[in-house]
Amino acid sequence: MGSLSINPTNSWERAFTVCCLVIGFIIASLLVSSLSSWLVQKQILRQEKESAMLALRQFLRENAVSTGLASRIHQHVQSRINIKPRLREEQVVALEMLTPALKGELRHDMWGRHLLMLPLMRTWHSLDPKLLEEICLTAVSHRLLAAGHELFNPGDDAEAALVLISGNIAYSPCRLIGLDRPVTGSLLEAGTQTSQDSLGPKEVESILPVTWFAEARLWTTWQFRGRASAITECELLAVNPIFVASAVAKRPNLIQTMRHYGEALSLKLYAHETLEISDVNNSIPHVEVMSSIHPQSRVLLAVPALG
Repeated sequence: MGSLSINPTNSWERAFTVCCLVIGFIIASLLVSSLSSWLVQKQILRQEKESAMLALRQFLRENAVSTGLASRIHQHVQSRINIKPRLREEQVVALEMLTPALKGELRHDMWGRHLLMLPLMRTWHSLDPKLLEEICLTAVSHRLLAAGHELFNPGDDAEAALVLISGNIAYSPCRLIGLDRPVTGSLLEAGTQTSQDSLGPKEVESILPVTWFAEARLWTTWQFRGRASAITECELLAVNPIFVASAVAKRPNLIQTMRHYGEALSLKLYAHETLEISDVNNSIPHVEVMSSIHPQSRVLLAVPALG
């Protein structure tokens, strides 16, 4: 095995033969080492999964969990344990070497098109293209929601506006008992409602990309008025209103437009009936808000559309 039927007859042929044998040995060694490394990694992953399932069974047994529930928990974990999670930005160490400007461009390229679904964001982008990059860099964070997990419940305070960029979410609006209508500055009076009434299974909506939740949180406070949970694995962007305001505040020509727009939207929400207000997209059309803002801001925001 490995020998040649034709023997070398001179120094050049012997040298060539030796080189072929050495190269063959190196290639065979690399193949064997690569295969061994792959098998070891697979074995380690399999052992980790087995250890996780063993710990789960031990936990359920020690806490005397009922057989039916333990079986459902075991099946749920078993179905998800083999799913490879998506890589998150903070897990990519190389991205920490990017300058803020370059990272802003990267995030703008990934997420900017979703933010531009908002009419006011498109207007701001037309007036100052760098504003959207700064918002993507400082105000936007990426979230993953596993299938079956809840996104929010009725009465929860919204810390940020959310936009669904992939996946499918089931949304069910609810009636919050004890509330007549939202108030400016706080769309739902925190602490006044103590119970909630779902509108029923017929009212459940299937939400697809690209849909905004609690968009009004960019301009005022907001408490969720429904229940949302992931049907499939979902990706969302959370837009922090404080950092959006900070980015806009650096641009004197836009500060007043943001203030006037927020005031007009709050007044419009105040005038609407409570049950007409939804977490999904904006309950008040952009055109309706624009028609009631300060004339100076209306003219400034209309300039890009005229161009």
